[in-house]
Amino acid sequence: DRYLLLEFDNKYSAKSFCEAIAIYGVIIAILLTSKPKEWAWNKDNIKYTVDSNASNFHDAKRKAYGVFAAGVITGGCNLTCGICVGIIGSGAALTDAAQRGTFMKMLIVEIFGSALGLYGVIIAIIVSSKA
Repeated sequence: DRYLLLEFDNKYSAKSFCEAIAIYGVIIAILLTSKPKEWAWNKDNIKYTVDSNASNFHDAKRKAYGVFAAGVITGGCNLTCGICVGIIGSGAALTDAAQRGTFMKMLIVEIFGSALGLYGVIIAIIVSSKA
């Protein structure tokens, strides 16, 4: 019974960390969808030309680049975090197979690897707050 439980833990711990990383992307996507509604360029729903309201247009363009940067930061950090968790999870499974009792120690290292995604979310929230 104990062997089956350890095998289950080894196999699915990296998967659960990657699922948590995917939720980070969903959280940022939800936060970023409300941003364009707040901009002055989009408030009146009147078709503006760039010449008639240039300051609002350029302000909205700057904010749109901020929203895009927040999404790219989150995606890049989550991709890097997923690769890191996969490599560490593979190493943890191999180490535990070679030497019993080391899985919990490797799990702590895996948590540090998954913290990269959380840092990306924090930076994306800071960048998107300026937009």
